[in-house]
Amino acid sequence: MKRIVLVVILFLFTPLGFSQVPNPQIPENFPRFLVPGHEDTGTAMRDMYWHHYHNAGPVSTFEDAWLTTPSLWPDTDKVETNRERWKTAFLARKIDAEGYVTTLQHQGYAHADGWPFPLHSQGGGGWVFSHVHGVFYNEQYGVHLTTSLDDFRLQGVKDNGIEVQTGVKLPITDTKAMLTSPPCSLDAEAITLLRWDWDIVGATPTIHLEWITETESEFSVARRAEVPLPAKGEHYTHLFVNKEPGWKGKVTQLRLTIENGNGANINLRSWIATFDSRHNINQCNFIQGGYDYMQWTGDIDFLQKNMNRMRTALEYAIREFEMEQYHCVRMSWTGHDGRSGLSLDDAGNTVVHVGRGIGGNYWDLLPFGGKDCLATIYYYDALLKMAALEEAIQQHPEWVVPATVTVRTPEWLRSLAKKLKDANKMFWNAETGRFVSAVDIVDGARYDFGFTFVNNEAIYYGFATAEQAKSILSWLNGDRIIAGDTSQGADIYHWRFGPRATTKRNLDYYFWGWSAPDSIPFGDQVQDGGAVLGFAFHDLMARIKYLGADNAAKYLAENVRWFREVQAEGGYRAFYAPEKQRGNMQGGNVPGGLGLDLEFLESVLYPQVMLFGFMGFEPKMNGFDLNPQLPKDWSSLAIDRIRWQDQNLSIRVAQDTVELTFIGPERSVTINVPAGRWNLVPTQGTAKTVTSPVDWKTTSGETIRLERIR
Repeated sequence: MKRIVLVVILFLFTPLGFSQVPNPQIPENFPRFLVPGHEDTGTAMRDMYWHHYHNAGPVSTFEDAWLTTPSLWPDTDKVETNRERWKTAFLARKIDAEGYVTTLQHQGYAHADGWPFPLHSQGGGGWVFSHVHGVFYNEQYGVHLTTSLDDFRLQGVKDNGIEVQTGVKLPITDTKAMLTSPPCSLDAEAITLLRWDWDIVGATPTIHLEWITETESEFSVARRAEVPLPAKGEHYTHLFVNKEPGWKGKVTQLRLTIENGNGANINLRSWIATFDSRHNINQCNFIQGGYDYMQWTGDIDFLQKNMNRMRTALEYAIREFEMEQYHCVRMSWTGHDGRSGLSLDDAGNTVVHVGRGIGGNYWDLLPFGGKDCLATIYYYDALLKMAALEEAIQQHPEWVVPATVTVRTPEWLRSLAKKLKDANKMFWNAETGRFVSAVDIVDGARYDFGFTFVNNEAIYYGFATAEQAKSILSWLNGDRIIAGDTSQGADIYHWRFGPRATTKRNLDYYFWGWSAPDSIPFGDQVQDGGAVLGFAFHDLMARIKYLGADNAAKYLAENVRWFREVQAEGGYRAFYAPEKQRGNMQGGNVPGGLGLDLEFLESVLYPQVMLFGFMGFEPKMNGFDLNPQLPKDWSSLAIDRIRWQDQNLSIRVAQDTVELTFIGPERSVTINVPAGRWNLVPTQGTAKTVTSPVDWKTTSGETIRLERIR
């Protein structure tokens, strides 16, 4: 059997006594982490943060939930620029007429607003006349340029020739014109949509697609669908042929009938039959990122302009993914039903099912879909974030946030989130004591390859119950061994900086284009025993919450040792040079097992554990939370240059003490600290006993001290 292997691109402040050995490559105004007695921990995390900070800006929508915060909180020379970049990006995110938020990954040959893969050449078909809006220029992907219309039949349309940079020019010369394709062979069950990249000027014709099949050899109105024209400013048109009743069997030829187009000029760059590569996580990532932007900036103008867009995005997801009915994200898009694109026959041979197993998130080789656990986790978080925003809007009518679309109440949103969490047992594998990736909606199969990222993010976002979290962490911590896993115990952290993405060898759970997984050793593919640095952040955060700061600090210490070794040898690429046989890095169109740099922008997440994990900082619209979780041998942790809204904060936390210095305009701030009685000592004024939350009116340059009363 022929096998296809496709390379897929994943795609300060002195009053608190800060002092560190400076890294001359890092500017003085970049935040510092100070841990007395563990100075190298703080400097290593600062070095790592600085190394990845420059790439933490708006890119593809799926990164919105991960990159917004790391680029916004450092009070550097870039803080205002970064705020403006994120605001512009969020307000410009394309939301289509139904409410779907575009993926914004680089362009490919699938849905133009989806992920670049799969390609039409992997089981679809069509004709590419120009690569001007595409990305694949070489033959290895099977994307070939059509250089002539000799095999097409033209009626009432003139062939003015093909130019690689612009496509084929087709002036319409009759009131009814036809462009009939060469013979093709399209499996209607697998092919979801036809996509055109074109411009139409000079007239507004009516265009229909017609097709013939192996059993119906004449064009007919029974197999006919109107083709949408490009919207203003757009180049792409999509027709979801899988929704057409006559789209069945094997399609053998296509025809465009162009009516009332005399005088129109069509510039056609491609006409392809392809797959639905849209992601189901765009809506929630857009919401999560927008929420984070609001907490850090307090930008009411942004809320006024973007809140209805966020509401629209959420409504689309609730409706399209049937969350109210099924209490999870349920995918019924063709190719996204949760089934794998591969299976093994009785002899152990790989059987390829074209059109199945299309990815729906960051992990683009894996067939998340059907009842999708990871997407459900993200929407659980997005619902709670939207509830917080709606509640804040209710409490502040002076913000004048318009409501021109459906508005859900905070209570309704939290109720739906609770239903998602209460139903999470549908994803729970009682035998292994961890969450599966998905449940397919055709056969009911559940897929468990030891997905550490699914399980750690379930804990991080609060989707897992306390009992489930403890079960998951007992597996990751090596306290229990799961029979059948390829990687067990300490080997789960073989890569040192974080856990393997999966712990069980996967030979048959992929989209169909990745059809020879057995040709790559376990650990040499990111999504099969490899690891991604950024997601080790969720691992540490889960450990802090349920196993304690001492446990997390052990894993942090190993990361610091690893990172210092990497630096000493000249960086990631030098450290993992092939001849050193320490592991294979992915990146820049080269497959591998380790995601650290290049397209792995989320690596910036890892050092965030200092602020959000050990310091326990969480921004809010009216203030922030502080819930320190310090290892026993950390006497204190101090972080400076935290830009929360209009304040530059320096914070030091110890076991029973919190010190905060504010620089910025006078304002009221609500500080949530752990429950109990605290002695509040300001720089000026009288000390007093307080309980959480602490309401304070800041004065620029002022330091306040909170001492826990035992």
